Amino acid sequence: MKRGLIIVCACLLIVSSFFSGCGTSDTQSTTEEVTQATEEQTTEATSEEVTETQEETTEEAEEASASEESPVTYEYTQVDDSYFNDAVFIGDSISYGFELYVTEKRANGETVLGEAKFLTSGSLSYGNSLWDVSDESVHPTYNGVKMKLEDAIAQIKPGKIYILLGTNDVALYGVEQTIANADTEISRMLEASPGAEIFIMSTTPKYSPAESDVDGALNNADIDALNVAMRQFAVEKGYNFMNIAPLFKDETGGLAADYCSDKEGMGIHFTSAAYDIWLNFLYSYGKQQ
Repeated sequence: MKRGLIIVCACLLIVSSFFSGCGTSDTQSTTEEVTQATEEQTTEATSEEVTETQEETTEEAEEASASEESPVTYEYTQVDDSYFNDAVFIGDSISYGFELYVTEKRANGETVLGEAKFLTSGSLSYGNSLWDVSDESVHPTYNGVKMKLEDAIAQIKPGKIYILLGTNDVALYGVEQTIANADTEISRMLEASPGAEIFIMSTTPKYSPAESDVDGALNNADIDALNVAMRQFAVEKGYNFMNIAPLFKDETGGLAADYCSDKEGMGIHFTSAAYDIWLNFLYSYGKQQ
């Protein structure tokens, strides 16, 4: 009897030891599995956060890039004087001042804009360029003869046509009609010189203190609206657009005082400092061939 009791007790001890061992093993295994799962979830969460951050950074970079609008609508490069040998510059009194500026530099022995020619006249606009030539018209002269732009272009046969007009258009004709007149005149010039590259320069600002509240007067809001529409027009037609206007603006959006030569007058004409900037821009933004 005593012997049987000893055997039973021994068996009970073995069974107890067995279950105790199994419980420890299961607990350790479960703990390891939970720890591993937690680590995997943490890794996945961290990976997702990194990916999300990268995507947000990329989106922000793309938005920043899109907001920095290029001043030109074409692939550009730095160019030298020879690039302008086949160019002609068309414009009003602002461009006429640029012609005088370039002519003076050439007279002083500087090589400026290669052999570029000028067709400029005070008060010239897209609108009045379409008029017939007369004693009252403001068409520019070429070789001493007053003529329509397209007739002068037919004689010059330029490869590049740079146009700065609009100051004498927008207050008189409004944005829509100015674009329509530009379309007509540029089409005529291209008929006279097929294959020429058209470079439309944005209309430059007006000195803000010289602005008037008189209905129909030239103002910077209308100039800005014209430039937005002109850029779109140029892109649609396959012309090149050069946004030079911001180069000359002050904090109010008007022509900066240092760049205005007639602050007490019309407030639209340039100083030599402004023409320096314009000239440098032309060299910096040649079109890649």
